[in-house]
Amino acid sequence: MIRLIFILGLCIFFIGVFSQNADAHRITLIENTGSPADSVLTIGTDGFPVIAYHDFTSPGELKIVHCTSIDCASKDTPTTLDSVGFTGSRPAITIGTDGFPIISYLASSQNSAMKIVHCTSVNCSTFDTPRTIDGGPTRSDSSIIIGTDNFPVISYADGSPVSKLQFVHCTNVNCSTFDATKTLDSDSSVGTSSRVKIGTDGFPIISYNVINNAGLGILHCTSIDCSTFSAPQKLENIVTNSLEVDMTIGIDGFPILSYNEGALREQRVLHCTNIDCSTFDGPFIIDGGGSSPFSDSISIAISNDGFPLVVYVSDSPNNLTLVNCLTINCSISSDPINFDTNAGFPTSTAVGADGFPVISYSSLGDIKLVHCQDVNCDLFDNIPQFITTLEGSQEVPPVSTTASGFAEFALNEPGDEMAFIISLTNLDIDGIKTGSVSDDVTGAHIHRAPSGVNGEIVVGFIGPDTVSEDIHPVIFDPDLDLLFGTIKADGLSGTLTAQPLSSLVNEMISGNTYVNIHTIANSGGEIRGQIEPCLPPSSGNWIVEFDCTLINDSVAPANVIVQNNSVLVIPDGIMLTVPSGFNITVLSGGGILIEFGGTVIVVS
Repeated sequence: MIRLIFILGLCIFFIGVFSQNADAHRITLIENTGSPADSVLTIGTDGFPVIAYHDFTSPGELKIVHCTSIDCASKDTPTTLDSVGFTGSRPAITIGTDGFPIISYLASSQNSAMKIVHCTSVNCSTFDTPRTIDGGPTRSDSSIIIGTDNFPVISYADGSPVSKLQFVHCTNVNCSTFDATKTLDSDSSVGTSSRVKIGTDGFPIISYNVINNAGLGILHCTSIDCSTFSAPQKLENIVTNSLEVDMTIGIDGFPILSYNEGALREQRVLHCTNIDCSTFDGPFIIDGGGSSPFSDSISIAISNDGFPLVVYVSDSPNNLTLVNCLTINCSISSDPINFDTNAGFPTSTAVGADGFPVISYSSLGDIKLVHCQDVNCDLFDNIPQFITTLEGSQEVPPVSTTASGFAEFALNEPGDEMAFIISLTNLDIDGIKTGSVSDDVTGAHIHRAPSGVNGEIVVGFIGPDTVSEDIHPVIFDPDLDLLFGTIKADGLSGTLTAQPLSSLVNEMISGNTYVNIHTIANSGGEIRGQIEPCLPPSSGNWIVEFDCTLINDSVAPANVIVQNNSVLVIPDGIMLTVPSGFNITVLSGGGILIEFGGTVIVVS
């Protein structure tokens, strides 16, 4: 809620109550199916999500809904694609070269046959008659994608009582004709939870569960129709047969697998270092070691920042959870972000046309969709409470330089961790970007001292006296000239050693800290910026020129002016008061976001 209050004498008048989502994501109800249901999504050619799902209320129908907005707040009426018997479980979806969805799925009441249906319109209001590609019995879910010959390919598990990894190559767009089914791995009990992608060489790559050997399998085809393929790779022995696995192709062109390890209750990521995954990094644990992380569902996609994002449902409680990887192989990852404590499996993840993640899942018999409001789905965690602009003129003594930068800091709600990002211009972070060595960055720190005074290092990011780099690694992006990571109490140094993180926060609020970037040419510092809290000045208008979150209850000395493309956030429990005779002005493209529990008072 936004609460805007005018005070006149002793009376308080509420002049407006406006609905405002203060989260970094929006959850939309797609349909109530009456029971936990399977769903899967993709992004249509119009840029909007398309969700195929199993509706239990009929019972057992395959349905599809086409969203008409990016968050699915508006959508077309769902279409029933197959209602013969109990059908439609564990669907998979892709978009054909004709721009229309095509779905593979399991028909349980038809000898567990594997079927496919091709839509003949963007919203699937018209579609071809469903076709059987394998009369069954088949097992578990399938996976479908469009090959480089423009025709669908499908992987799935077949066989009873033991499963085998199967593959079908369609020979036209709607799969009305297809090659004979191929068995790619016939070891005992393999092929469930299969995922097929197209490698950078144009050939299919398939990941799957190896139940008998309790591990992961991956197979690289060496032809479009998988008539030839490399020997299957068995990547890791897992001490459970409850493995769920998903796969994507990283920005380096190599497969990345996400999966759960049931016995140790861990979510893991494994990054291949060649196309057939005969060599790999990891696995890396992104969540685990407790009672909750084990999941019956996991999905992975590549975020717009080029790093994997992993979505899963933990089982105690049933949290829909997202983890952002901070490296290409997920060796470093963010803390888990939870969306819904009543989530069910499976999850399906894609990146929308706006570059932000979308997730479909079930929740207490509902099919729902999460649309994130930024790349990492943690928008308001990233609106900083502290900012600074880095310039040579702020150095003591001043430095003449073309280099510049800015830094932002955001404290989490418990107050025990602070995220930061430092952006640099005309400096060389890794020492190889420019031909000169004089602009090479040799150090980056937070120092403790007021403006105009040089002080001690209290937080190190790069270079000597860098305690926090060893404990909480700083992530470098030389292409974008960025440093980012987290600051915790055990990374403080100097007179703040062994002090709580609040000691640093208090110094930052007091204006007693600055960011300093050192180079070979200027070892004492080339650009510097005094860290400023998101608080009104002591006098004059408060001009908000950056996105910032008000950190304490505050009284503005005069007008509050929010500039173009800037957002002022009033968080829960914080009050901003504007005195009599002054106003709040929000320029075009700017905004004030008042979270539920936050208050703005304008005295008249």
